[in-house]
Amino acid sequence: MVELVGEEEARKIIKEKNSRFVEEPYSNLAKTFLWYFERVLEDTEEVGRVLARHDLIITPNKGIVIDTME
Repeated sequence: MVELVGEEEARKIIKEKNSRFVEEPYSNLAKTFLWYFERVLEDTEEVGRVLARHDLIITPNKGIVIDTME
């Protein structure tokens, strides 16, 4: 998302998505998305390292490129 819209806009979009989960008790799915978005915002570099380690970096106009020839 950062490559498509820039880091500031990407963070704004994620924060906006999180703000939509306003009703408690949260469903398990909502809790999962909240946790995921919070990790992306708080642990951005670590999330990037994990994605890179598993060849899951998303490239604009190419999508996710997964090397299955191991």
